[in-house]
Amino acid sequence: MPTATITVLVRLPLFMAADVSKPVGTKIEAGEYTLLSSSTDANKNLWFRVVGGWLVAASEGHSYACLTPPAAAPGDWKAALAADRVVNESLVKIGTQNALSCALPGHTPAQKLAVQTMVSLLGIRENTGPNTGTALSPLLIYPWCKINGIDAGGFAWCAISATYAQHQGKGLGDANDKATWKNYALGSWLGSACSIEQRAISRGLWVPANTVAALAPEKLAGALVVSERAGSGSDAAGAATHAAPGGSYAGHVDLCCGRLPDGTLGCIGGNLSDTARWSTRKTSAIRGIVLL
Repeated sequence: MPTATITVLVRLPLFMAADVSKPVGTKIEAGEYTLLSSSTDANKNLWFRVVGGWLVAASEGHSYACLTPPAAAPGDWKAALAADRVVNESLVKIGTQNALSCALPGHTPAQKLAVQTMVSLLGIRENTGPNTGTALSPLLIYPWCKINGIDAGGFAWCAISATYAQHQGKGLGDANDKATWKNYALGSWLGSACSIEQRAISRGLWVPANTVAALAPEKLAGALVVSERAGSGSDAAGAATHAAPGGSYAGHVDLCCGRLPDGTLGCIGGNLSDTARWSTRKTSAIRGIVLL
């Protein structure tokens, strides 16, 4: 499975620890490097450790290095995504910091890659209208419509992005190839909270909200977190394309990064105020989860 990599944006000094008082005396050039570990210091600066030392990845609202998005196929969404981030860099910084803080030694390569995939979507924006935009359309909307036989676009994309992250975490290949979804646990690229819940129940994959707290924390990374709610990030109830057996409801789907010290679930969700961002969910306020 691929390892996590970072992109260093400018030439940076290296340090012996996550401490600016301990310089190595050398610098690292801009480029891509394997991420060994990460840390946040008392001043809320984000640090990355690479071979040779530590570097400051983000400080005082400025990003100097970031997680590298998973490799994209030729003609895929990577170039559009790079050009279509939100202007507010702090959104990407906060989400990256929080996701990295959830990392546990017991996380599998698949869990790490699923979270990394969702991190790579932080700050993606809808720039031409609700649920549309050049960064969204090549990755989340039109391929999903094509695979599901829907001649339309502009659907709420929280579930689409979260199931995509699980698909990539499992290393199933090009998400635009319908055949690869047959090997996905839920069987297809689902696009709504209610359809995910119904499919997970039918396949014995559903974990009800009242049992989530009993799960070991290392199991949660990469899980789909399904909530029933209206407002930002919800998919519309009753839409024919979103209907599931037994009815439908307005819901939202996040990808879980891990359990926080207060017991809430740390997540990254798409379609939240027109972008992908960090969020937290109380287990008492969700319907359930689908483990990776």
